[in-house]
Amino acid sequence: MPESQNKGISIVIGLVALVLLLGVSNAYFYTSMQSQIDRLNTDKTNLQSQITALQSIETILNTTYQNYVSTHIYSNTQYNNLNTSYNLLKAPKLSDLDLSFEDVRPILQTPYLHVTGKVWNVGNSSAYNSQIHITLYQGAVVAEETSIGLGDILGEYRVSIDQKIYYTGSNLTNWTHNLTWMNTL
Repeated sequence: MPESQNKGISIVIGLVALVLLLGVSNAYFYTSMQSQIDRLNTDKTNLQSQITALQSIETILNTTYQNYVSTHIYSNTQYNNLNTSYNLLKAPKLSDLDLSFEDVRPILQTPYLHVTGKVWNVGNSSAYNSQIHITLYQGAVVAEETSIGLGDILGEYRVSIDQKIYYTGSNLTNWTHNLTWMNTL
C-alpha cells in the first residue's frame, strides 16, 4: 500500500477516534448536566413547598394580629383615662376609716378630745409630712384648732394614733378633721 493510502487510513482512523471521543464526552457531559438539572428541579420543588408553608404561616399570623388589634385597641382618650386612673391609684391617699373621737371630761382635770385609731395610706407612693388637722367647737366658737403630726407614711402602710387634744371651757358640741400630706418632699 502506498504511503498516501496509509496516511488516508490514518486520517480516517484518527477522525473516527475523534468522533467517538467527542460522542463519549458529549454523552458524559449530557448525563452530568441532566443530573444537575434534576437536582435543581428537586431544590425548586422543595423551595416552592417552603414558600407555600411560609405563606400559610403568614396568613395565620396576620389573622391573629388583626383579631388582637380588633379587641385591644384603645383611643387616645381611653389611654389617657387609664393612665390617669393608674396615677391616681399610685399616688398617696390617706384614709381615716378607723379613727374614733371621744370628748373626755375627767373630774377636776382638764377636758380633752381623745383621738384613737389608724390612718392608712391606700396609695402606692409615700405620703410625706402627714397630719390630721382638727378643729374643736363649743357651739359656734372654736375651742381649739391643732394638728397631729403623723410623719411620713409609706405606700400601702398605716400608722396608729392615740392622742389627747386638751381644751378649756364647756363641753364640745362638734369637731371636724381632715387629713393633709405632701406627694413629694
